[in-house]
Amino acid sequence: MAASLRATTTRLEEPREKLSLSNLSESNNDDYTNISSQDDDLDWKSRVQFFVLGIQKGGTTSLFKYMGQHPRIQRPRNKETHCFQSHFYNASDPYCARYFQFHPQRLDQLVDNNKNGDDYITGDFSPGYLWKGISVILRIQATYPYAKFIVSLRNPVDRAFSQYRMQQRNYQNKSQNATTANPSFEYLCLQELEIMRKVGLLQHWNFPDATKMNTMSVESHLDDIVDMYRQATVNSTHLKESFFGSADMMLAWKQLLQIKTPSRGMVQKGLYALELLPWLDAFDRHPFLVLSLEKMAHSPQAQMKRIHHHLGLPHVPVRDLEPVNTAAIHEQKHPVSTLTTTIEPEERMQQILAKLYRPFDDMLQVVLEDDQWQDPWNYAD
Repeated sequence: MAASLRATTTRLEEPREKLSLSNLSESNNDDYTNISSQDDDLDWKSRVQFFVLGIQKGGTTSLFKYMGQHPRIQRPRNKETHCFQSHFYNASDPYCARYFQFHPQRLDQLVDNNKNGDDYITGDFSPGYLWKGISVILRIQATYPYAKFIVSLRNPVDRAFSQYRMQQRNYQNKSQNATTANPSFEYLCLQELEIMRKVGLLQHWNFPDATKMNTMSVESHLDDIVDMYRQATVNSTHLKESFFGSADMMLAWKQLLQIKTPSRGMVQKGLYALELLPWLDAFDRHPFLVLSLEKMAHSPQAQMKRIHHHLGLPHVPVRDLEPVNTAAIHEQKHPVSTLTTTIEPEERMQQILAKLYRPFDDMLQVVLEDDQWQDPWNYAD
C-alpha cells in the first residue's frame, strides 16, 4: 500500500560509516564552541539516539521538558535544532555541534548521575521533521539508520487552530500598533484547502460544481466556496482502497510541500497518516512510538514510562509534569487582541476540517498497525 519513498525522492547523501561508542576517542577540547572537523572528536554524534519528529503544537515542548529530567537523557542546548532540515551538517560543519556538544561541567554531572557505568544519550526535538519528512528522511537514514522515533499527535482541528493563534500572537507581538484585522482562521484554511484541491490531494472528494470552483477566488467568493466544501461528499472507501499511498497522492503531497501557503501548512499538518507514510516506508514500524497529546495530558507518567521503555531506559518518574508552551500560558503573557484576529474557530470551518481529517484518521490504524488508533478523536458535528 505504501508508496515507496525511494521512488519519489532523489538520493541526498552517500551513507556515512555508522558511528559507535567503541570507535570514538576522548576529546580534549574544553571549548565546546570550537568543534574539530574530525569525526573522532565529535563524541556527541554517537549519542544522538532518538528524534522527536513532531507534530508542531502537539506537546513537543512539554516532552522536551519531561524527557530532560531523566538522568540518562541530555537534551540539546536548544529544543529545535533543524539539523536535518535546513542545516544538514557534515563533518566540517559545526552547525549541529553547537547544539549537541555539551559543556564539560554538564558532562561531569551526567557521569555523576550514572556511576554504574550507563551512558547518556541525546536526541533531536524538531517538530517540523514529521511534516516535511521527504526532505529529512534520507539524511537521517544515511547517518542514524538505527535511531528511535517519537511522534506526538493531537486532534488535528484543535492543532490547526492552535497554530493559527500562535501565528497571530507572533504577528501581533511584532506589530504592536496593528489595528487592522488579520486574516481569519476560516479564510486561511480555505486558501490552503483550495491549494490542496488543485494539486490533486482531494481526489476522493466529490464537489457539486468543481468547474465553477475553478473560476472563483477565496478573496471574492469565500462564502460560496465554503458552501461547496460543506456540500461536497467524501469517498472514504476510495481513499482507503485506491488513493491513499498511491503514486498520484504522493506526487500531489510532494507538490503541496513545495508551495508556501499563507497559513504555513496549518491544515496539511493534520494529515498525520500521510505524513507518517514515508517515514514508515523508510524505517519500518518498530522504531516508532506514536503518542497523543490528549493521553499525555490525561496520564503523563504512564506515557513517559512508555517513552523511557521505547528508548531502552529504566523508568524514572518525572518530577515536574507541569506542561509548558500551552495556549493558556501564552494568552496570559501575550493576549491576542479581539479586534485583530479570530477568537474561536468558525463552526462551519470546524465541520469542513472534520470532514477532511476523519478518513485520514481512519488510516492511522492501518498505517500504524495498531487498533488503539481507531477513531482517536471525537469531532463536534
